[in-house]
Amino acid sequence: MRALVTGGAGYIGAHMVHLLKDHGVEVTVLDDFSTGHRNVIPAGVDLIEQDLTEIKSVQKIRDFKPDVIFHFAAKSIVEDSMNSPWTYLSKNLRMTMHAIEGLEESGIFIYSSSCSVYGIPSHIPIVESTPCQPLSAYGRSKQFGELLLKSACKERGLRAICMRYFNVAGCGKPLLLEKHNPETHLIPNLLLAADNKTFCMYGTDHPTKDGTAIRDYIDVRDLTEAHLLASQLLSEQDSGFFNHFNLGSGSGYSVKQVFEAVQKLTGTTINYEVHPARPGDAPTLIADSTAWKEFSGWKAKHDINSMIESAWKAMHA
Repeated sequence: MRALVTGGAGYIGAHMVHLLKDHGVEVTVLDDFSTGHRNVIPAGVDLIEQDLTEIKSVQKIRDFKPDVIFHFAAKSIVEDSMNSPWTYLSKNLRMTMHAIEGLEESGIFIYSSSCSVYGIPSHIPIVESTPCQPLSAYGRSKQFGELLLKSACKERGLRAICMRYFNVAGCGKPLLLEKHNPETHLIPNLLLAADNKTFCMYGTDHPTKDGTAIRDYIDVRDLTEAHLLASQLLSEQDSGFFNHFNLGSGSGYSVKQVFEAVQKLTGTTINYEVHPARPGDAPTLIADSTAWKEFSGWKAKHDINSMIESAWKAMHA
């Protein structure tokens, strides 16, 4: 299997690249390093340094002739997408379209989607049949990307799975520690605050038990294992196969609960400031991953404490 990982120099993408290499897969990274890091790409992995929004990226992908594409490349900060909606829609859709066009008919495509496609769901936990009503331009770009891919499967015979995953955390190797600039994710920001920085707690008046937003967290190691499994299962499916699955732990933790867990595991007292909730933030998002588990037999191995501990250890390695 020849695999292309778009955004393979990013946090999730780099974990995917290392996992594929460990399984003996011939893997190439496509990244423009606008947010990724060169040092995370392991030796022996080829690189296509290219902005995926540019049309010439299509031919570069075709020249590589991948059997499978793991598509992680995207602009992904929800709050930023509220301020620059057209930038997010246009760039994310162009990246997805170009990645799809680079893949030959009957090829395999694993799409990095998001629980943000749901917006504020009517029922918790969220099942895949929940109507998609995204609150942010980021969420809309993921929703539209799914629709593009579904059409490509029907019209061109691709085989694809869209992974609608929830909050990703943890670290498989110190080299692959989550490093965004700016950092917007809860657990890495709490760990940075545990190292004598002030934590910004956004929203304490949500309609939840303690007033803070509740999220479902999935370990990056479990997530990438699920992607690898998806690619293997798709190789057994007929041309044109398409489906989307939630990928989460099925457990919800509030910001305050994660805050307390980080303090306990790190043995620190974290200073924090309270700020208003950010636009586009839903009060509660918890996955029902039953469909994916039944399709694949997959089961998450890591809990919230494992995610926090692995990231903390990587930060201090």
